Formats: sequence, C-alpha cells, structure tokens
Amino acid sequence: MKFDVWSLGVVLLVMLNGKMPFDDSNIKKLIISQKERKYKLNLQVMKKLSEDCKVTIYRCLEPDPDLRWSSKELLETPWLRFYLEKYQTR
Repeated sequence: MKFDVWSLGVVLLVMLNGKMPFDDSNIKKLIISQKERKYKLNLQVMKKLSEDCKVTIYRCLEPDPDLRWSSKELLETPWLRFYLEKYQTR
C-alpha cells in the first residue's frame, strides 16, 4: 500500500531530523509543501546521508501515488537491503 510508504518516509525524516518534515500550522501550505517536496531537513543531517538514503526518502515522499514506491519496491532498495542483511537475526 503506497500510503504506508508515504507515512514511512515521514517517520524516517522525523527519526533522522528530530522534527516533522512539514509545517502543519497552515493546511494549504502543508499540502503545497507536500506536493512540491518542500520538506524541512537539517543541512548537517543532509550532508551525512548516503545517496541511497536520499533517494529512498525522495521516492517515499513522491506526491503522485502512481509514481511512489510500493512497499515491495521499498524493501528492494540498496539502502534498506544493506541494513536488512546486516541486522538479520542469525
């Protein structure tokens, strides 16, 4: 379900950045920010992220549900595969 992938993208940004990626004080601005991918991410955090991580965030927060990754596609990303394989229960 692609709406779950959107939610995972938001949670991932909160975990990396320590705050919500979108300002929800104005609903109209919130929707525009989401459609234009204007999420707040600390530049110091952004500099430390791998390209695979950045791509994962970008694709999770794709405004068009038809273009957004599915949960299956998300699980196949190099960034997530690395951690799934690294921390698998042995």
